[in-house]
Amino acid sequence: MYEGFFKRVRHYWNMPKHAAYLFILPTMLVLIVFTIIPLISSFFLALTDLKLFLTSIKFVGLENYIKAFHDDRFINSLAVSIKFALMA
Repeated sequence: MYEGFFKRVRHYWNMPKHAAYLFILPTMLVLIVFTIIPLISSFFLALTDLKLFLTSIKFVGLENYIKAFHDDRFINSLAVSIKFALMA
């Protein structure tokens, strides 16, 4: 019953231009799981007012960034970090 299906799948992946995707797949999965998903979730979390233990999530937009750039300690730490990166 499934013999024809498996034969077609095997034939598809045995072609060199399609087999290359099998070699790229593990790297792409690691990249997606450890880079892209955290990047998207951290961007979403930065736009929310999140309570401890995720009891409530309130969307605040760019308000967190506005507060940060009006804080003198943040501006100082940003300047020190940029100086350190330029010297290194």
